[in-house]
Amino acid sequence: MLLLFILLSSITIPSLSTENFTILNNVEISPSCTIFTVAIGDKVFYGNNEDWRTQELCLWFIPAQNISTMGGERSIYGSVAIGFTVEGNDELYFNPCGGMNEHGLIFDINGLPGVDLYDNPNGLEFWTNNTCYIHPTLWDCRNVEEVIEWYKTYEWNTSMGGQLHYADASGDAVVLSVNPSTNRWAFTRKTGNFLISTNFNLNDSSNAYDYPCYRYQTAEQMLGQIETEDDLTVQACADLLYAVHLEGMCHTLYSNIFDPVNLVLYLNYGENYQQQKRINVLAELAQWWSFKLLDISYMTGVEGNLLIKSVRIDENFYSSSNPVLPVVIVVVSVLCIIGVAIGVYLYKKKVKRQNSSILFGERLC
Repeated sequence: MLLLFILLSSITIPSLSTENFTILNNVEISPSCTIFTVAIGDKVFYGNNEDWRTQELCLWFIPAQNISTMGGERSIYGSVAIGFTVEGNDELYFNPCGGMNEHGLIFDINGLPGVDLYDNPNGLEFWTNNTCYIHPTLWDCRNVEEVIEWYKTYEWNTSMGGQLHYADASGDAVVLSVNPSTNRWAFTRKTGNFLISTNFNLNDSSNAYDYPCYRYQTAEQMLGQIETEDDLTVQACADLLYAVHLEGMCHTLYSNIFDPVNLVLYLNYGENYQQQKRINVLAELAQWWSFKLLDISYMTGVEGNLLIKSVRIDENFYSSSNPVLPVVIVVVSVLCIIGVAIGVYLYKKKVKRQNSSILFGERLC
């Protein structure tokens, strides 16, 4: 039996007014985020600081399933998403800012000043609403190469206020931004051990909130010091995220580190950097009893119900006990009782058969 669990992380991080804008008219994202992918040997990590004003936060777990959409029936990969929600309505308000799927494909977003996007006029019509147009890449794609083809498949005629940082379990990574000169997608690939994105367009630094960017320079310096696979640890990534975190009105709401090789999420929340959790994503997606069928078609473009589980990120998220363990204990206890009962029944049946054989033999004598 697979034991499902969430473990507390041992990673420690020392403790120590920007305008909102929208991406594709609906999805609100932060104009002050630091994202990086780093890969050496068999290790791959993806780090992100979500910097913004105080906001209600949520995790959404979406298992692999078949869905009905405006573009027809389709199968989607399981995934976890992190993002903003509305107090008291986290199950029905789905606004992901980042996430990872069951194949280790990851995305998050840096805010940029808006640029018109006109690309692939003969492409396919998009199958979901703009509100969560980014997250379906995790539903459809397994790696960076498939993501690039995905963006080249659809027609784009909108305004883009950000750049998208993708990475996968192989260590490949790409940042998608809009070239202001052509108003078409530009793809900046990872060429060394790491790729960093903050709040200037990697394709054209004139499209920026912050350039030169001290957070980019700090991340570049610290990642450059990670030279071997032994140097590349979750703790090293956590130290980097702390070094570039923000305080004040626009502050770091949460920091996350994805391990796409082992499908693990490390999550820090709020100003208290001692609050961390290590989340086994596949284990969460396997908890079939914890999901609900919810109609959030107005947010996702999925026609009808979507199987989904929401977990609010707040103080209780870190202090609450693991909800999986009681269920596992009950299941194991029931199975043990059934096993003992079957064992007793078979033993009694065997003894009865032996007694019958003895009596029959006595009669022959």
